[in-house]
Amino acid sequence: MMASCFALIQNSNSANFVVNHRLTPNNSRASTNRGNDCANSKRKKQKHSLPDNFDPPREISEAAGLDHEKAVIAFTDWAVSKGHTYADWIATYRNACRSWLADKFPNARRTSSIIEKVI
Repeated sequence: MMASCFALIQNSNSANFVVNHRLTPNNSRASTNRGNDCANSKRKKQKHSLPDNFDPPREISEAAGLDHEKAVIAFTDWAVSKGHTYADWIATYRNACRSWLADKFPNARRTSSIIEKVI
């Protein structure tokens, strides 16, 4: 376990300031990296493969002009076949819909139905 040591240092201008030195178990100074020891520090999300029950919000694909079912199938096929691992699959799906999904899988583009054409 690392211990912290605060030292009061006086510089040539007679101004006092406090320096925090973290000491390693062998009492050598380690670089102070604030935040690593903090209990509330944010940790990186763990990467994982695409979940079997992956069901992103319909609004993502529809906003990109894609048929939801076809886009999800194409994205799932892409992710599983390549063996990709990501920390946030919804964000990855959103980025795919916005950028490359329609180009790589043209059949995922939404086609207007006869009813939509009439209205």
